[in-house]
Amino acid sequence: MAAPSAPRAALPSTWTGLACRYAVLTVARSRPPDATSGGSDATPTAADSAVSRSGPVQERAVQTRERILQAAIEVIRTDGAANLTLDRVAIAAGVSKGGFLYHFGSKDALMAGLLDETLAVLDDELDIREARFRAADPAARGTFALAYLDYVREPYKAADDTSASILAAAALDDELLANTRATFERWQERLMHDDKLAETAGLLARIVGDGLWLIDLFGLAPPTKAERHEVLDLVSAMISDHDASHDSGAPGAEPPHARP
Repeated sequence: MAAPSAPRAALPSTWTGLACRYAVLTVARSRPPDATSGGSDATPTAADSAVSRSGPVQERAVQTRERILQAAIEVIRTDGAANLTLDRVAIAAGVSKGGFLYHFGSKDALMAGLLDETLAVLDDELDIREARFRAADPAARGTFALAYLDYVREPYKAADDTSASILAAAALDDELLANTRATFERWQERLMHDDKLAETAGLLARIVGDGLWLIDLFGLAPPTKAERHEVLDLVSAMISDHDASHDSGAPGAEPPHARP
């Protein structure tokens, strides 16, 4: 049984996704608040005045923090994570050293912020892919597993992907690594339970997906594009067959591997 084919469109790389995410957050947070139902005749109170003064200040603080994160991503992209320094990021962001330290008290705090955003973007991309598989077949199971495999269908150049540098740096820090582990544990939970797959089917999707991703990340003798697609098509078909076996009905139904 062939794997369900979800409509495909070009998705941004994780680096582009990070940039887009910051842009969206900046625009959303810069929108003026809706007018209150009290109208313009309402007399402002002292509390209203305090909120009015703090609003723009808080908004500028959020925008400055995001500008610092964008600058850090650019430094990593151009110079590598090993050359990430607070001074370089502050200069690239156009903020003083004191302004930088107000938002990120150390390089570790900056890396934690970058890692949080990187993992959030990966989450977003998996959700987008899963939504496409669900749209193609609303009754299908295993859509997150198929999305997980779809994410690694096209190899990426780790050297050109800022997320690779951020995740590699996180691997050297126990606290950051704990955050990464928590994200992967949540994904595994979705693979094995939310999709109602047998544990072996969800685990297979994760092992293949993570394996190809790590191969790309470290350049470990990557397979050809044709070999990669052949493996992913085979595993996706196995997951789809597993899906069909759930609905085959009566006990003793012919197992998927025995069907022609």
